Formats: sequence, C-alpha cells, structure tokens
Amino acid sequence: MGVSKAKEIGSGKVIIASDGNAGPATAAFCAKAGLHCFVQMPADTPVERNVQTILYGAELILVEKSTVSDCIDMIMDLSESSSWTHLTTASSVNPYHFEGTKTIAFEIAEDLGWNTPDWVMMPEGGAGLSAAIWKGFLEMSEAGMIAKLPRLLVVQAEGCAPLVKAFKEHDTKIERWEKPSTLAKAISVPYPLDGELTLRAIRDSGGSAISVPDSEMVNATRVMARHEGIFAEPTGAASIAGLAKALEEGIESKEESVVALVTGTGLKVILSFTKLLEIHRTIGKNILDLKSILEG
Repeated sequence: MGVSKAKEIGSGKVIIASDGNAGPATAAFCAKAGLHCFVQMPADTPVERNVQTILYGAELILVEKSTVSDCIDMIMDLSESSSWTHLTTASSVNPYHFEGTKTIAFEIAEDLGWNTPDWVMMPEGGAGLSAAIWKGFLEMSEAGMIAKLPRLLVVQAEGCAPLVKAFKEHDTKIERWEKPSTLAKAISVPYPLDGELTLRAIRDSGGSAISVPDSEMVNATRVMARHEGIFAEPTGAASIAGLAKALEEGIESKEESVVALVTGTGLKVILSFTKLLEIHRTIGKNILDLKSILEG
C-alpha cells in the first residue's frame, strides 16, 4: 500500500528505516513499481535481510551502533522538502500502511467464516501491526460483518519491551527502552511510534501484553518446526512463546480460540541457527557407520 501510494503521487524515490521484514519487502515492491528505494538499517541487522534488500536493487545504508529507532530519527530529521517519500511502517510517518496491514483482520475473519477468535496474538516491535489489525476488526464490526471483537495479546522480547512495561504500569505514554538486547531484532524497537495507539487497542479490546525471553522464542521455533513443519524466525515465534506463557499465567484458557500470527520465516535469519548444527553427526563413506546410526 505504501509503495502504491508513493507511485500514485508521483514520487520517484522512497526511503524506509527497518530492522525486520519491511525493508526487503519495500525494496521488492519498489523493484516492481520502478521506484528508487533506499533502505536504512542498523549495522547488526541479520545479513540475510541485507542480501535480500541488495538483490531487489535497493540502496542499502547500514548505521553503526544504532537501533531502528535511531534510523527513523535520522530520516525524520531530514528536510521535509526532500523529494523522497518516507515509507517507514508507522502511522505517524505514513498512514497508508495501516490500510494495508488492517486487511490481516479481514483475512482472519474470512478464513473463520466471518467469525472471530477469542484472542489474536502477535509479536510487536513498532506497534503498527496490532493497532492496524484492531482498526480492521473495528471496521468490520461497524459494518455488521462480524458479531464480536477479539481480544488482543501483544508479545514482546524481554530484552526490549516498552509496550509491556507501559501496559503493566498503566501508563498511556511510552518510554524509550534503553539498551535493547534480544536476538529478535525485528521487534527490537526502543521507541514504538505507534505505541500509544496499540496501548489503547489492547485496553479497548480487554486484552493484555506480555514479554518472553529469547530462549522461549527459540524453543517455540523448534516446537513449530517439529510439530507443524513451520520454520519461523524467533521474532515470528514470539506469538507462540507468548501463547504458552499466557496459558501458564491464566491470561488465556485452553477452552478459548486463538489465532497467533507468525510474522517471519526462519530462512531470513538462517545464520542465527548455525549453532544447532553442532549436534549433527558426520561419517565417512562407510556403510557400517551409516547402519549404526540408522539402527542406533
């Protein structure tokens, strides 16, 4: 949606700050749209995302010792008279993004026969995802397309959880998270620009917000891969890790219906899993070695 609107208004080039999927995705759509794309990311962004961005023809800009919030601030400090369109996925930057993201709510309802689950869970970094999805459900409710609204459960990494902190402390404002530390880089957003909208959506829905440690996100990726054949990145698996914690803490019950969004494939951070290769076995070209493994 953001790229389409940029093309519609005649913008020749766009710029986006990202540490997750939005950067490469914008680069891909700009390739199709014929727009000149700049993607600015923290220097520690997983290399797989950098490769995607470059292959799509975008100009990649890595910023040393930075977070995605720093990258956003740099772009916002540029002259407003610049000739590019800012496509960072926050409603305060570009409201058209919400109009695309809200359709996730439409898809959930449609797939459930125009019904809604008791809960919708999602990983959250910049906070635009949950706020936009809530907008989608509200619009369907107002149009009489659904009978009830779901409750939202937002999941963040323990090493960067400004939304969870504000929710639990009953704040309406978001405080910048100092020194974020998590392997879930795509939701490591110290200052979520859409945070206040998401806090309102969580509370209006009667929902909640929880944080999970990196170890539980990694374990959730393993559970999904082994039981469902779904290979998610730790960020995407945060919703599943959050589901386990929500059941444990009594936020949700096993009798309730839940839709958990998995927002990114593990193939985008494949090098993060290389240490798991240490458990594999290597043999020579000896049939007895192979036989001992197969029969062991």
